[in-house]
Amino acid sequence: MAAGRAWGRPPPDALRVGAVLPAGPAGLEAERGARLGAEEAGQAARLLGRTFELLAERADGAAEVGRAARRLAGEGVYGLVGGLDEASCAALAAAAERHGLLFLNIGYAGPARADERCRRVALHVEASAAMYVDALAEWLAREQGLGRWFLVTAASGPGAALRARAERALRARGAEVVGGAEADDEADAVPPALRWLQEAERAGAEVLFAGLAGPPLAALLAEYRARGPRLEDRKSVV
Repeated sequence: MAAGRAWGRPPPDALRVGAVLPAGPAGLEAERGARLGAEEAGQAARLLGRTFELLAERADGAAEVGRAARRLAGEGVYGLVGGLDEASCAALAAAAERHGLLFLNIGYAGPARADERCRRVALHVEASAAMYVDALAEWLAREQGLGRWFLVTAASGPGAALRARAERALRARGAEVVGGAEADDEADAVPPALRWLQEAERAGAEVLFAGLAGPPLAALLAEYRARGPRLEDRKSVV
């Protein structure tokens, strides 16, 4: 809790929402956005003779997030906002269910199987990875007619789920997977990036789907930019 803060229980006409966000830059940006939304909500609340307040906590790790959520529940919030990563999303969803609150996930997109995140009190402002994959397949395969795909995903459980979801989405839209590769770990991601592009070219891929993040994705995009004209001649996209 921030030093010197004395929130206390809200009056009957007050609406409160609690935001639990990480301590780093991402949390700061998320809080700025939340406060802008809170200002607009406050204006609407005043028209109805009520007040709206955003109570923000900074917390990292599932245990700390859970404690922050418990403190906010004690301050009379009716909902929690947060979930910039998997651990905080799960912790906030569990805390919301335990305290009878609503939870708005504003940042965590995984997993590829959207039903794994389902809770009766959770609303996902951030789309799931499954939704993003389906949208890409609909746009590129069905609407743009790009039917030959090369998939690069992480060598992990979530990576395998993402690949399976992409394969299913493509089959449903008449497209095919012509090859694929896995990023074993971040340390090994730079050398294979060029090989992935070469394999995609040899397979005649029209789309290179990169279900990656961090250094593996940065390495692949750097190689793609360096070789872009050749790939663009083949209508390849990444």
